[in-house]
Amino acid sequence: MNADSDKRDREYSYLSTIIREFKLTKNQVQSAGSDGLVEMREVENPHNSEMVATIVKRKDVEAHLTQIKSYPTLAPNERTDRKRYAGRRRLRDKLEFHCPRCERDIRALRGSEMFEVCWERQASTEEAQRVLMVAHYRHEHTDYEKRLRERADLRYERYREFRDGGYDFDEAWERIDEEDIEEEDEGEEFDIKARSNEEALSLLHQDFPTVFAHQRSKYERQESNT
Repeated sequence: MNADSDKRDREYSYLSTIIREFKLTKNQVQSAGSDGLVEMREVENPHNSEMVATIVKRKDVEAHLTQIKSYPTLAPNERTDRKRYAGRRRLRDKLEFHCPRCERDIRALRGSEMFEVCWERQASTEEAQRVLMVAHYRHEHTDYEKRLRERADLRYERYREFRDGGYDFDEAWERIDEEDIEEEDEGEEFDIKARSNEEALSLLHQDFPTVFAHQRSKYERQESNT
């Protein structure tokens, strides 16, 4: 390390260090830089050569610390994001339920379509919670996942048979899809998700009779009619 580099290291600190040591926020330091109160530079990131790091002149921060702290702690877009994140967290709290079979609290998973539908106010929290409860019970308390694996294995076995019979990749899968459609047309119990949903609803009606009072499963309706 040469003398110039060593001097620069004493005069400048990384943005993250300045934020931590002087108890500032990123927006405050960047605002001060935009207004010319502090000198900021971009340098090679020591941890990632494909990115840059920002260094800040320490003396500038020390000289204008009071003024820098008067800047808003968050940029307008950051305030909007914080508000949005808080709203989404509150919605997840509302949709959370306690599963007596898992003996734990269940929250909407990241990427949940029903959560997004509810967030966009296209469904009530009560409706969204019921859908999320059915999904949880379907995945965790029925044979849904096992049936999917078995179904995938059967389809692959048929695929190998077609390939051995001279069909190419696309033709083999087209034949399998055609067989699936034929089975559905013949009225066979083929919709794995629908069947598992029925079983999930039956369990939910036992565990949450008030919530699912008007959503009895097909199996329960059949039993009441016999």
